[in-house]
Amino acid sequence: MRLDPKYFNLFVGICAVIGVFVILYWTISHFQGQQESFRENLSHFELSEQKLALIWSGEMDIAGDSLRIGSLEGSPVLIDFWATWSGRSQNNHRLLSEMKYRYPSLTVVAASVRDDRALAEGYIGEHDYDFIFVDGTDLYNALMVPGIPSQILIGPSGSVVDMQVGEDRDKLEDRINRLMEIE
Repeated sequence: MRLDPKYFNLFVGICAVIGVFVILYWTISHFQGQQESFRENLSHFELSEQKLALIWSGEMDIAGDSLRIGSLEGSPVLIDFWATWSGRSQNNHRLLSEMKYRYPSLTVVAASVRDDRALAEGYIGEHDYDFIFVDGTDLYNALMVPGIPSQILIGPSGSVVDMQVGEDRDKLEDRINRLMEIE
């Protein structure tokens, strides 16, 4: 069977549209599956025992060269997975800084992912954020976090309250406000 040349462009256009829809459907369902896997991994993971190598702790009095997540129990904690090469992460840091100013009892643990320590230290030196900066690559990989930026919100009791993947400032602000109501 031969395709009449006058219908060739129409045929190619229809194939392209179908291809775009298939790719979009697969991408969305794959991303949702990754988020569900992350949520599932998080529900079975003992976060409180995790030790993360400190990069910078600011005003916080943390003994040693690592931070055990469980040592922050008693205050609401937000773990933010970020990278120096991610503009979205840097945008979230501005929001997290505002939220930290609004809620001084909120502890923000900025977990650098797949970054050279010198790059992370350079970024920290350029910004005046009241966060605890740690190397979060191992935790990021263990939890199979689907993207950067991503956050884990932990209540004062040490239990995971919520999580978020991606840069949605309004949702993140709403989640932090709800976390602070638990306090």
